[in-house]
Amino acid sequence: MLLFPLQLAADFTKAEGIGPSREDFNIASVGIGAGLKYRYFDSSTEFSIGAEELAQYSSEGFGIGAGFSAATTGDATLLLRNVGILDGLVVGYRFRLQTWSMSESKFNYRSVSHGPHVGIMF
Repeated sequence: MLLFPLQLAADFTKAEGIGPSREDFNIASVGIGAGLKYRYFDSSTEFSIGAEELAQYSSEGFGIGAGFSAATTGDATLLLRNVGILDGLVVGYRFRLQTWSMSESKFNYRSVSHGPHVGIMF
């Protein structure tokens, strides 16, 4: 099954600088996005893989600066039922790339996060 997800997104990113010459990064973002997702399922297995693109309005913490944030997210998830562990096992991988283009160029950052996830259904 092919899906076209629409998304309303909001996030807050905070990174604290170390040392006297570093500034904290406090950016709140809100926006919309869309993507593409493929989903397969039967009685014992479910698999999905997808990606979304987000466009967000961003503002700097308690300051007056603002700007634009773009994000790309992706995930792949495999759900296995009847594997002898409670109601099932979920394994997957998530990825997120986000960039900020703010009115103060010192806040033009790029963030990448990704990693696996494992869960037990009960």
